[in-house]
Amino acid sequence: MGICAYTELYMSETTSATTSAPGENSKSKAAIFFLIGLPVITVTLSTLMYLTGMGIPTSTTNKGTLIRPAKQIDTLKLSDVNGATFNYHQSGRWSFILPETRACDEVCDQRLYLTRQVHIAMGKNADALRRIYLNRGPSLSPEFLEYLDKEHPKLRVVNVDESEWLGFSEEFAPGESEENPYYLVDPSGFVMMYYAADNDYKELIKDLKALISRAGGH
Repeated sequence: MGICAYTELYMSETTSATTSAPGENSKSKAAIFFLIGLPVITVTLSTLMYLTGMGIPTSTTNKGTLIRPAKQIDTLKLSDVNGATFNYHQSGRWSFILPETRACDEVCDQRLYLTRQVHIAMGKNADALRRIYLNRGPSLSPEFLEYLDKEHPKLRVVNVDESEWLGFSEEFAPGESEENPYYLVDPSGFVMMYYAADNDYKELIKDLKALISRAGGH
């Protein structure tokens, strides 16, 4: 093959590589965006499946009471014990929200103990869950905060105005017959289910494992 022929072949291959590069770059960018968005898509779809029952065998039922439509907790003004704004989405976890209007009584203590044991029992998926003590009343005393820190070191204390919480929860809060409910919130911030005193340890574990496994773990 002569020099001219080599030159023509090289120019042809170079031109081909150059013209195909933009398409390849676009595909690479699309793949990267897909991989970044996949966890969000997975969690959203798994939550929708659980809320609607679509794609779930009829023999599988949730043990908590579904909230329809699920409500976005982001609309609340939440703050931590230091008064700083609390960003729910920062951790990307499922959460048990335990609303209280006063320092813990016996019923509250039982809920804290139950949800702590559930958290521990999640094993390898424990990092996908957190518990939040939602204080709707006056500021908690230093003594009580110290007690929570000692007995429930992974529990977050978050404050919300009582009237704001009542306005937020009026559409889905259970009646007086189901006092002291606590709520399951998905990683996207949707309050999707509540539990009452008659929901036991095994029922909570079953719901959480089903949801977290469908979302591919933490």
